Amino acid sequence: FPGIVAIFLTVSDLAVLEDRIRRRKPDVSEEYLRERMDYTREWLKHTDIYDYTVYNEENELEKAIEDIAEIIRCRASICQEDPGRCAPA
Repeated sequence: FPGIVAIFLTVSDLAVLEDRIRRRKPDVSEEYLRERMDYTREWLKHTDIYDYTVYNEENELEKAIEDIAEIIRCRASICQEDPGRCAPA
């Protein structure tokens, strides 16, 4: 999608993601967990398509939200000052 700002929200370590999944759903199947981790590993191969990466650290959800909000505010300011920089390619 031309002209969008792509933000990749992730965790700092896959072990953290696995732990979060297990805590949210203690009865999660190993098959589901394996599929989810494989899917995530595949996405991590393509982080270059994103303009920004925000890390959702343990107990820091509000910080991740604020980081994303700041990116949006900053991009909105850039687009307001110089609309040509934000026009679709």
